Amino acid sequence: GQRLAHLALQLSAGADGAHGPEVVAVERFTSPAGICNALRVRFHGLSGRWMLGDTQCAHLRGFEVRLPDAEYRAPLYVVNAFVDRAAGNGTDIVVLLNREMDADVKLGYGLGLDPACDLVDEADMPLCAFLPQPVI
Repeated sequence: GQRLAHLALQLSAGADGAHGPEVVAVERFTSPAGICNALRVRFHGLSGRWMLGDTQCAHLRGFEVRLPDAEYRAPLYVVNAFVDRAAGNGTDIVVLLNREMDADVKLGYGLGLDPACDLVDEADMPLCAFLPQPVI
């Protein structure tokens, strides 16, 4: 109810970003330490920074990588995901993978029948599940 009321107030005021957080881009990311098996997820529509929902996990849950089913490849999976506080704005998420990714990898959130998704912004607006997005 509180989230719906927040959206209604934002929409009635004509505020931009009233719909809550949305994915802008999923990009390849190389850390300052030279690690190449990471993705950076950029968003818009946030109210403040990312927070963890009802959990105190050390990492964010719900992100999943997908590869085309056409051929066998070595397993690729998410090892960890966290808010990139080093970037300064607290709105980007870095997703670490177990190995370097293939050219056609995609990243999704909240996939499956019973996903564990606990990412919300400071206004308690959640990141809604999204289908696998191509990495640019």
